[in-house]
Amino acid sequence: DMIAHQHFLAFIAVLIEINRSGFVGRRYRIPRMKDILFEVMEAGYSYDRELGTFVENAGQQRTQNWGVLLDGGTYRLAFVVLDIVENSELVRTHDERTMRRLYRDIRGLMQRTVEKREGRLWLWEGDGGLAAFHIGDINVAAVHTAMEMLHELFLYNLLWSSFDEFLQVRIAVHSGQLEYRENLQSIDSPVLDKAQYIEAQVARPDSIAISRNVYNDVDSRVGSWFSEHTVGGESYYRYALEFA
Repeated sequence: DMIAHQHFLAFIAVLIEINRSGFVGRRYRIPRMKDILFEVMEAGYSYDRELGTFVENAGQQRTQNWGVLLDGGTYRLAFVVLDIVENSELVRTHDERTMRRLYRDIRGLMQRTVEKREGRLWLWEGDGGLAAFHIGDINVAAVHTAMEMLHELFLYNLLWSSFDEFLQVRIAVHSGQLEYRENLQSIDSPVLDKAQYIEAQVARPDSIAISRNVYNDVDSRVGSWFSEHTVGGESYYRYALEFA
């Protein structure tokens, strides 16, 4: 029944909690709990104590839903939105082969950096992409990912880019509750709308802009590198590379 209704992993997570802490004040021991856990891990999942659930083992597989998000379910996620600045002008002034190589390089840079912190690259549309985070301290992971992307892009421009000018991007980070859909293109959410608004209206070329709810989760030392800005009556925080 649990498998038929796509609740098997959640059911095993409940058994783990009951086996460890009991239920309504009584202690219980689930028979063969270790064997059950071994079978689930063999199937490519690991138990996340912080979330209290199973997630896929990234060393074995990487799917867009971490193996646990259900179609129609509501979850808290953090998002990183990246957009290449003046893409239309780049397309006009550079040949198709050069642009394909650029998109491949930037997508690869984003995917590597995102997956390093258990995120997933959900969408890529040539001139930009959307990444999602669900595991662990999602706001911190998203901000650190965005900062690393900005740093890596600086090195790319300096050492590997075939462009005469420096390629610029805008990056935004926002988080909130979202109704997940297996067809990612069909997701319609105020959280994603807000993330895209921050990228387009708050971020500046070669900068990161994050919402207040994300900023509040960032370590104070990292937060000190962001400057506060008010746009549309709301506070946002920007980070950009600076050189003495």
